Amino acid sequence: MSARREDWLLYVDESGQFDSGGAAPPTEPLVVGGFLLRGSEHPDHVLALRTEIERIFPTASWPPHASVLRVPASRVWLALANAGAPSPERERALAQARPAVEVVQRSRTHAAEALREAARRPGEPDYALLLAVDALVRRENPGAHARLVQLVRNEFAAFQAFLRHAAESVVRGNMLAVAGAGTQFEDAPAAGPGQVAHDRYLDALETLFERVLMVVREQPRAANTDVRIWCRVATRGVTLGEMRPRTWPSLNAHYVAEAARRAASVPALPGRVTPRIVPSEFVTRYDATVHPGVVLADFAANQMRHVLTGQAAHPGWAALAHGVTRALGVPPTRAVELLGGRELPAIAAPDVPRAAVAAAFRGGEIPELAGEPMVWAREQAAAWVAEVEKARP
Repeated sequence: MSARREDWLLYVDESGQFDSGGAAPPTEPLVVGGFLLRGSEHPDHVLALRTEIERIFPTASWPPHASVLRVPASRVWLALANAGAPSPERERALAQARPAVEVVQRSRTHAAEALREAARRPGEPDYALLLAVDALVRRENPGAHARLVQLVRNEFAAFQAFLRHAAESVVRGNMLAVAGAGTQFEDAPAAGPGQVAHDRYLDALETLFERVLMVVREQPRAANTDVRIWCRVATRGVTLGEMRPRTWPSLNAHYVAEAARRAASVPALPGRVTPRIVPSEFVTRYDATVHPGVVLADFAANQMRHVLTGQAAHPGWAALAHGVTRALGVPPTRAVELLGGRELPAIAAPDVPRAAVAAAFRGGEIPELAGEPMVWAREQAAAWVAEVEKARP
């Protein structure tokens, strides 16, 4: 009997300061995440997705970048740079930004002059410059700044509504937010000459891959099913060990496949079909050629990091899941049919919580979770451990 085929799509980007440079571990959350959905890519769907993203952010050039578009003053830079394709939506957005643009055009401050210069060059302006111009507009014309803030809110709300509609109507619930997220990712740059070190980013990517494999393989299917997870992971620098000066080659399919191989070392329970994570291209650059699914992942990772950063008052998993669903319009959970059908977390944490879930699948001693400082990280791991232990033969 020929094997059946089952395809999933995984789009991944990152958000946060992963490069330690020898400094202490970061205290703010790091996220490698995006979206997982069941199905295969179709050229018409890809074109429609890009068209919709460009409609939502009409003044931005392709590809839009979430961390930039979050800053209200980015709309001033985009207007000065004459970015975006002509459309009624673009004209309305430019009209809303015009008072702020006039502030920057009149100003003789260093920040305004630097932004005007940046608008004449290709590429994004420095993030600190955008923040400085944002403060300038807020100080010089609070009303103009309020219009920018409202424009940003409206565009992000439209983006969330689009994702919610896609999840409910297009892929009919087969879409979820996924991530490896936290602060305690391993940064172990010791490696042989030319070898890729196990830095924070790769540790986070493996954490994500582990959880994606667990979610997908715990779904019911025939034993002869060929399950493939086609992934596009936005490139970035990865650390080469024992190189002076320290170098960061671009993440490519080789490094992605190695991270997937490590993630697959966590064994499955008996009777499960093991999926394969397969890179869809050798290098996924975040440039004019980028797949729109990766643009979605950029926004997802950025939004999830902001939700995590604001979790101090409500640190539990339920609050985090609610915040992510509200921010993205897509839940970070999936009903895991072979583990009792319970909705289980698709956001995984590193270090002890990650080890606890892996130990449950291996049938070993479960590390104590009480010492994990992030409540949500303890609770998501405990949910998986409980269901896996109930399902063990």
